[in-house]
Amino acid sequence: MERSLSQQCTKESGLGGILNAVTDTDKEGHRHLDLFKLFKPASSACDDGKNISTRTSGANGAQGPLEFDASIYPGCKYEQHSSPKGAEACYKQAQVHHEKELDDYWARVEKAKAEGRGVKQFPPGYDGPEKPADYEPVKALTVNKLPSVNEMVDQSRALNRYATGDNTKPDFKLKEVSEAEFKKAYARETLKVGESLGLAPDAVKKVVMDIYAFECGGKATHDMLSGVPMGLTRPDLEGSSANYDQRRALHPKSSAVGYNQIIMSTNLTFADNEAPAVANRLREIAKGSPRQAEIEQKAKLYEDLQGALHRELSTMANQNKSSQNKYLDNDGNFKYSLYADFARSRHNTSLGVTGRQLSTALHALNLDGDVGPVIQSRQLAQVVGHTLSESNRQKIEQKAMQFNKQAELYDGLDAKTKDKAVTEVFNRAHIAEPAVRDALRAKVQNMPAGMSDSLSLNNLSGDERSAMSIKVLALRGQPLSPAAASLVDKLHVVGYGGRVANEYLGAAVELGNLAGSKQADSMLDPAKADLPTVNFFDRKGYEANGIVQRKTAGKLLDAIFKVMHGANSSATNWGNQQFEEAYDAVK
Repeated sequence: MERSLSQQCTKESGLGGILNAVTDTDKEGHRHLDLFKLFKPASSACDDGKNISTRTSGANGAQGPLEFDASIYPGCKYEQHSSPKGAEACYKQAQVHHEKELDDYWARVEKAKAEGRGVKQFPPGYDGPEKPADYEPVKALTVNKLPSVNEMVDQSRALNRYATGDNTKPDFKLKEVSEAEFKKAYARETLKVGESLGLAPDAVKKVVMDIYAFECGGKATHDMLSGVPMGLTRPDLEGSSANYDQRRALHPKSSAVGYNQIIMSTNLTFADNEAPAVANRLREIAKGSPRQAEIEQKAKLYEDLQGALHRELSTMANQNKSSQNKYLDNDGNFKYSLYADFARSRHNTSLGVTGRQLSTALHALNLDGDVGPVIQSRQLAQVVGHTLSESNRQKIEQKAMQFNKQAELYDGLDAKTKDKAVTEVFNRAHIAEPAVRDALRAKVQNMPAGMSDSLSLNNLSGDERSAMSIKVLALRGQPLSPAAASLVDKLHVVGYGGRVANEYLGAAVELGNLAGSKQADSMLDPAKADLPTVNFFDRKGYEANGIVQRKTAGKLLDAIFKVMHGANSSATNWGNQQFEEAYDAVK
């Protein structure tokens, strides 16, 4: 069923004409508002002269018109819609209808995945009535808030007792260090694991800084939880701890913490599988240290905690046949769902605390000045190591070559077309400072063919670099003429010294962070570059990450790259400055 009705009307239409346009008559002779007529473009429907835009998805998720059926909205009459309460009721009903569409769409997506079929349609968009100006939906009460940093630290005091099952053991005390000291230790550890993966120090630093720019905006602290306002990561003024205190008291949007934004369930997986490697590295660090005994004791603690955790996980997985099917694979190994459910569990363990409490205490070790840098660096190394497989290297290199070839199109344009492209780009960039704009434009107009370092971001002044990365390069992916689009692509290439595999490595690693290594491998496959990202995320992951929405796999990699090399990578961001100093100190 397709209908096409105009929303454009005039005051001369008259009430009768309006009602005829936007109502239907049922078989008993009663008129009801047809919201499809009211909210879709059509030839005779009226809404005070306003146009309501169409949306591009049909009931099967394909591109097409949304069918608002009057039968879905019983009693939602035009007079009611004109009143505040009526408008609210209509809006709520439209939301329910749209949610049902999304439920149906995702059910089809999961069915297609189970059958090994690709999905080529994006989720249906909402294009019903707009939310009334004075309407605010009632937010559900959050009964079980995620722990703040302060609560994580408090829970960690019991780690000695959790590790041994002995309630007489003294409190464990996290080693709190400055942000500069933590970054320095993290830089040291990432260089260590990077060397084991065959990466040069500069390549390691590049990946770390790229991930940090994407996950943390180039400003975050090692104790930053997801959703904390970036202003609270700013270093406190001397004598003040206002930002520090507020940051640690806030309840986060998710349990993600630190430079790589590690979530609690992933941290459990790591602790259960990588404890020996962490403990051995701590013992290496302890050698020759004036704190040798203390650090070696932490190594033993981490091993003992893994044993305690594994026992509790095994108990949860083997409660009955149903739990075994849910939490164990065919070889009897733990599935990720076990770690996820344990991290949320409100049921008591044999230790006398819930799964959530034990998980919270273990999560706090990411903040310890000795243990934290080792954990965070090795969790990153797991994803990096997988991304560096030979097949993935080839995929990344192919992506870089494809982009470079695309950017070369600008060199083949005639002078007149190039001038028009430059004008279009700078008109769209809106660079406020005339002197910066004119200087940058002159450099772009004089840019030679092929690779040149004249417009390398490293060779631009601070103001020029900022204008180029934030204003000009941000135009990539925006509606531009073919010539202007190729110019922006060219500027991306010369700005970053050419796209080579290492330039894309950070983005490919982040793809693994977002979707998991297996799905990231699939998204890097050129044959799947044009598939929507719904093929690689479940509904929860898709809707929670704005950057993945309404993109293909190939476009997602480009979007991640763009964030990593935009304003978040600016050398003026305090976190980036601290990391530069940290790597300089440990090289």
